[in-house]
Amino acid sequence: MDRLEPTELAAELDKYDPGYLPEPLFLSIIRLAVLTAIEFIPLRKGPNGAIQVLLFKRPAEDPIWPNMSHTPGTVVRPTDATFEDAFVRLFQDELHMDNPIEPIFVKTEIIQYKRGAGTAIEYIIPFNQEPSEGIFYDIDNLPLDLIQEQKPMIISAAEKFSML
Repeated sequence: MDRLEPTELAAELDKYDPGYLPEPLFLSIIRLAVLTAIEFIPLRKGPNGAIQVLLFKRPAEDPIWPNMSHTPGTVVRPTDATFEDAFVRLFQDELHMDNPIEPIFVKTEIIQYKRGAGTAIEYIIPFNQEPSEGIFYDIDNLPLDLIQEQKPMIISAAEKFSML
């Protein structure tokens, strides 16, 4: 198949509604453009006093990070009116929390992920309950299957958390 001219490609993309994108289309766009993501780093002090982070497993069929551990995150969608709309998605869909906790801002940075660059707006989520999903890990003993681009983000959030 020949490469589409930019105007033809734009006409094809115009057929999609703003919002959630099918995965193949999302992966192509994120490779070409820097998108903004909200990254939640759920932290707590464990029984031994060590700071712990709550991590989740990506599905086996994930095209970039199959079965890898990660922190909750979501790309800001064009249908989001505010960042809080993305927060609600994270609290409901990933953390399964009906009563959200006030996120604590850590920093904003551009991260070069395996799937493309992203602007990450990072927040600590103080987590004082047992999760319905995911596993807590001591910051000093993170799993080997952690998405490696997230490790510095987790460490800097833990440093800030230790000062709260």
